[in-house]
Order: sequence, then structure tokens, then C-alpha cells
Amino acid sequence: MIHSVLKAPIRIAPLPIAPGSRKWSTLVGLLTAVALVCPSASSETVSVFPSTLHPEHRAGPHGRGNAYAPDVICVSDALYQYYGAQGVDGHDRICLATSRDGKVWTDECVVFQVEGLNHVNDPSVVRVAGRWKMFYTRAEIGVTDTIGLAESDNGRDWVDRGEVFGPGEPESWNSLLVGRPSVLFDDGKFRMWYDGRSSLPASAPDKQAIKSSVSQRSVGYAESADGLTWKRHPRPVMHRDSGAVHVSQIDGSFVMLIESRKGTLWATSADGIRWQHQGLLADAGPFAPHGHVTPFLCKVENQFRLFFGAAMGTRWNENQLAWMDVDLPVQSTTKDLAADVVATLTRNDPPGPDLPLLARVKVEAASLAGRQQPDVRPNIVMIFSDDQRQDAVGYAGNSAITTPHLDALAKQGMVFRNCFVNTSICAINRANLLSGQYPGRHGIRDFFETFTHQQLRESVPGRLRDAGYQTAFFGKWGIGDTSEKTHLGAAVFDYWAGQPKQTNYFHESDCRHVRYDGFSRSSDDLCDCPADKRGHAGVQVRVGKETLSDPIHHDAEIIPMHAQRFLEGRDPDRPFCMMLFFKSPHGPFSDWDPATREYTAGKTMPIPLAATKANAQREPTVVQSSLGWSAGQTLLDNPARHQASVSDYYRSISSMDMGVGRIMAELHRRGLDQNTVVLFTSDNGHFSGEHGLGGKWLMYEPSLRVPGFLCDLRKPLQEAVSDELVITTDFSATILALAGLPIPDTISGLDLTALTDNEEIEWRDDMFYDHPYGHNGKIPTTIGVRTRTHTYTRYTSETPPFEQLFDNQTDPDQLNNLATDPEFNGQLLTLRRRCDQLQEEVQ
Repeated sequence: MIHSVLKAPIRIAPLPIAPGSRKWSTLVGLLTAVALVCPSASSETVSVFPSTLHPEHRAGPHGRGNAYAPDVICVSDALYQYYGAQGVDGHDRICLATSRDGKVWTDECVVFQVEGLNHVNDPSVVRVAGRWKMFYTRAEIGVTDTIGLAESDNGRDWVDRGEVFGPGEPESWNSLLVGRPSVLFDDGKFRMWYDGRSSLPASAPDKQAIKSSVSQRSVGYAESADGLTWKRHPRPVMHRDSGAVHVSQIDGSFVMLIESRKGTLWATSADGIRWQHQGLLADAGPFAPHGHVTPFLCKVENQFRLFFGAAMGTRWNENQLAWMDVDLPVQSTTKDLAADVVATLTRNDPPGPDLPLLARVKVEAASLAGRQQPDVRPNIVMIFSDDQRQDAVGYAGNSAITTPHLDALAKQGMVFRNCFVNTSICAINRANLLSGQYPGRHGIRDFFETFTHQQLRESVPGRLRDAGYQTAFFGKWGIGDTSEKTHLGAAVFDYWAGQPKQTNYFHESDCRHVRYDGFSRSSDDLCDCPADKRGHAGVQVRVGKETLSDPIHHDAEIIPMHAQRFLEGRDPDRPFCMMLFFKSPHGPFSDWDPATREYTAGKTMPIPLAATKANAQREPTVVQSSLGWSAGQTLLDNPARHQASVSDYYRSISSMDMGVGRIMAELHRRGLDQNTVVLFTSDNGHFSGEHGLGGKWLMYEPSLRVPGFLCDLRKPLQEAVSDELVITTDFSATILALAGLPIPDTISGLDLTALTDNEEIEWRDDMFYDHPYGHNGKIPTTIGVRTRTHTYTRYTSETPPFEQLFDNQTDPDQLNNLATDPEFNGQLLTLRRRCDQLQEEVQ
């Protein structure tokens, strides 16, 4: 039966209480559930009784409920009830009421307040060895809460120990506030669950705090030996915008109740850290039209009793206390709720008979896993390879390479046959993708510069995270060439599995990077593998696997392993964005997964027809003196080595494709692929002897042109292709559009879904290229324009600048520089001016 302190559905019927005197008796507050903790001679045990508070505390100026967060301690035959309330001065205090029978209460008035604090409430009281400890929420201004501790010998006279637990590190999930503790003393230690936030809702009145339209609470966990010094669990133990939880121990298990607008949610755990949602325990019902507030579970006379604040209105102080008895099979809570809950939940809704809720609970719980959640935005998977040229994929018609999983996705999506990079180098173009901007705007011009905190918040993953997406990063970060700078990127990802420098292909199976939990986003995630034959260890750039005892491949195995962990631990009520930044096929090419050994066996590798010594000798001095010249000449001088190099390069791509296949299989196994959009491209292309070059960097087609597709598995296409000019930052804009977010003017990209939806739209006729990194003079800095038919290049490192102009229709290998031909002066001037115009637009 539903019970409440009501004689009518919306009227409070207070139990008798002898009022204490107070000068600040006009209150506004929140009435919530009640907990009674009754210690035995040897340990703390739990017992709960319904209780009510002083009428003054209920009847504020608007006649609403006004007392909140009670916690009741049973000592001998006396009940001590602590609760928070707000006075007319706007400040919160902690009050005490006592009772002999739980029916008639004497108000002891304020027993704890701290001079100068705005916010003192949410008490959680435990008694250990006769000593009283009260953990509470405190705030100096606004509601940017921390957790404090007060101690007492008698439960009435409290000594404040001050703040004992504050917000987390900057940019962490609880960087703004922590509060509303729920504390148990268990197995000789204090265990605390608490609310945390990194921002407040946009409507919050606190003008000092960080605001976000998608601010969400999460539940954290910490342990302490003395209640003063706490060891913080690195990541939330409960998401789903969870908060105001109460945790109790029942039959050796931990049970968590969670407030929600739907009613009371519940979860179970064997250790208090890894929780399994059990769905809806009790729906809100018409008696609580706006949900259950701060639910509390306890046992009374061998009967489980659920207490909750019945939310009667949308305002935070329009709640009334209610309770119901339930039968809770805690030992079987690790199984499906619909199959195992045998509780009888009934409610009394006058007029009319008692209505059983069990069937409703079963139906809701059984459908939780299969029904579409309210947030139906698609999951997004961004696959970003490293140094992959446009033709190095099976779906491009290359029969020498094996990429079945990328091919299958491309077949169901739209392939962009003219896909180009903004900058042909890994660090800068990764920054381009993450920011949606060119280097002239985001400022990353080398391997050492990093994003500011504000830039990260405004990046594509930062915007998605603020909009409610759960974000995850895997693989090569590449921005900032140190471990410390790399870790800055973790600030905008809920799951972080990035590594610094070039990221290594092989790791020991027990490497720290392989083992660690990416939800922690900690700095203790770096590879600690032994040195290779050259003496390079850990995150230093290593080659080969000979010194490893049980090597596993980063792209084929480790990234899928981390992706599985993310999918296992993610919040199922939120859409996600996984950014898979593979290392493949960046050198060393020979470090492919052994499973791909036979993929190129017996095949002749395709060598570009233009990759000849004669063509190389036609290149200008600025090209012949550049960084990629030596590698390219090595390939041209040794055809067998050229064949082996391409074979290894293809095996590396196949290793990545294996990883893609494993991740897609995991998505399918979890039923997530049908609401997922997959995007694919590379950070730059790669020369295979063309123009006498290896590597990338320059504005020739093999370096500039990359593979790309968009596959929306919600509405598969049939081998669709587009010949429009697509650039890296289009993928940035598309991710935002897929998430339902506006594309800011600061982003230099177009929404690719306009092409997949076959809309009649105007698309770009040209694109700007910007390569500002000179590598100590070994790479010529370059800007230029790629139109539908021509390429204009300006080597800005030269004095005066050296120019090239190619007609890509009549000269696809770009061997004839038209910039020196007077016949093309008009076109040269046109593209020169267009280059200047585009450069100004992307600054």
C-alpha cells in the first residue's frame, strides 16, 4: 500500500510535535524520505520508521513542504532526526527533532550551522564507537557545493571539521561541485556516494558557476579510513544524470535508489562501485506526477519499505513524503528485473481499488533494454586513419589490398571520390578535424602546440559532450608531442584511450595502456612496455615486437578492446561518439598484425605509372630538397623494395580493417549498429614514388587526396558515390549536424548529409590547402587552391614564392607546370587571387 502523511492526496496531515522556539521560523525547503539508523552493541544496523517534521517546517510562505534531507539515528529508546531547512535569510541550516515513538516529535531547532556559509544541509549521520559523525553539503556562495564533516559526542553539540571532500580536477566530471553524501561505515572504513557536476543547468540562478544547457549529475564514490582523508574513485560509478541517491546494504549486496521523474530507479552492486541498473522499481503514479525525490530503502519488521518525496509540482519545494512496502529479492538482482522481481507494489488512489504495480514494473523493466530511449539521436563512429592514400582501400577498385569491413560499410553508404585534406600532416590535420577549422584559426601549426581549455570545450567532441553525447577517444592523439600535452585532450572525452607521440603498434598483453580503465581518463595510462632492440621503451617510438613476450596489435586488437570496455560501461540512455584514430598505415609499415601475413602473398603490388626516375628529375629544386625525397629515391632505385614496402603498407591497412570489423561486430552484438552513423577518412595521403617522393606534406594529389565515406546504418544506401569536393573539416561539420547541433560560423566545413540525402544544393567549387609546418626548413611551407579541374600551389617558404599550376584533367600526374607558360597567365592570376581570398576566409 502507498502510505503518506496525507489525509487527502495533496494535503499534509502532520503528526503531533512540540515546537521549539526559533526566530527564523519562516522556511522554504524540500521534504524528502527519512532514514533511521539503529546501532546494536557491536555494529550499525538499519531500521526505518515513517516520520514527520514540525508543521512550521512544512508551512512556508506559500504553504509548501519545507524541510529536507532527513537522517535519523536510533540511540537506546530515542530517535534523533537531522534534516536541512532554509531560513528567511536564504541560508540553509541543519535541524534536529527527537521522538520516543516516531509519531510525536519535539523540535530541537537548529543544531548545526557554520558562520559565513550559505549552504549547510543534506546530513548523513553515522555512529562509530560511540562517536557521531555528520557528513553534510556546504557552500560558501551559490550552490557550488563541497562536502564537510562535523563531529559530536552527544548528537546535539557539533564541532565542525570543515571541508573534507571537494570538487575534482579541472575539466573532470565533478569539477564544479560535489555534495549530497550518502555514507556507510562498512568493514572498518567509511564509504561515500555523492553527487557531482561539472556545470549547472542554464536556468540555475547561480551567476558565478559554469552553465550548460545539458548539465548532468553523476554519482561518485570515495573511501576513507578516518572520514577526513578520502581516496576518490577516478570516474563516476553511476551516470544517467543520476543524483540524490541512497545506498544501503541488504543481504550482503549494495542497493542504490535513484530519484527520477519516472519514479524510483534502482541498481545493485557487489562492491559498491560496479553497478547494474535494474530499471524502474516503482513508477511515479498520479500521486507524484513529477516523480520521486530522494528515495530511501530500509527494512521495517522484516518488510522492505520505500520512502520518497512525492513531487507534486515542478518547483523543487513542492514535495510530500510518501512510502510503500515492497518485497525486494536482493540476492537475484544481478538477473533481469522482469524475470526476478516478485515484489508486490500496490498503491491506493482514491477513489478506486488498490491497483497492482508489479505487472507495470515488469513490463517497463523488460522493455528497458529493447525500447528506444527518449534521446534518439544517432551514435557516431569517426574512423580516422593515418597516411592512407585514396586508392589504398578495396572499395576503390584495388584488388591487391584486403579491407572487407571498410568495403562493407562503403557499400551501404556514400563514397566521396574527391576527398581531400586541409593540411597533409598528422598533427595539424587532426587538429583540423577536431576543431573543424584551418590552422590559421585554431593555431596548431606544428607538433608541439596544443589546444587551450576553451578551444577543447568548443571542439567537436567538446560540443557533443555538452549536448549530452558520451564521448570516447581511441588511438593516436598526435597534438602536442609530450605525454602531458597529450593528456590535455582527455578533458572532453568520457572515455580516454589516447596515447602520445606516434603511438606504437605492438604492446605486451599486460601493458598499462592495455589494462587501464579509460573511463578514469587518468594520466596513469601510458604504455610501459620494455625497450625494443634500439633501446626505445614505453611511449618512445618503438619498432618490432621481438622483445615482447606476448605482443598484441594496437589497431587490430587493443583499440577494439578499449571500444568494448567503453560500450560495456557507457550510459545506455545517452548517444555516443567514438573517435577511432588508428595509427595505421603510418610507419613502420612492417609492424602489421601477423594475421595479415598472407593477405598480399602472391600478389603484384600496384606501383604508380608516374613513379619513375625520369619524372622525378623533372621536379623543381624546392621538391628535390624536401624531406620526402630520400625515401622516394630509395623506392625508385630498388623495385623489389618498392614492392615490399607497398605490401607492408597494405598489410598495415588490413590490420586496421580487422579492428574496424571487431568494433562493428561488437556494435551489432549489442544492437547498436542500427542507430549508428559511421564516417571514415584519413589525416593525409602518401606518396609511393610519385614526383620522386615518399611521405606526404606537399600539395600533389597522392598527398592531398584520401579515402572517405559516410555510412548511415539507419538508412543504408546502395553503393552511392559523390564527385563533389569534400574536405576534412566537412566531417567535423557533419558530426555536429548528425548530433542535431548548429554548425558555428567558426567551422570551415559543410554538412555531408546534404549529399547523402540527394538534396539539390550548391556545393563548393574549390578548396583551400594550408601547410604551415616547415620542419626546420626540410618541408616547404605551402598554401594553394584545388578546384574541380586545377591545382594551384604557392611555396611560401621560398623567396620569392615559387608557384605551380596543373590541369588535372589533361595532366592527372601533375607533371607539367603551367605557371611558367604565358598562355595560362589569366588563369594563374585568377587562382592566385582566389588563394588569397580563401586564406583570409579561414583565418
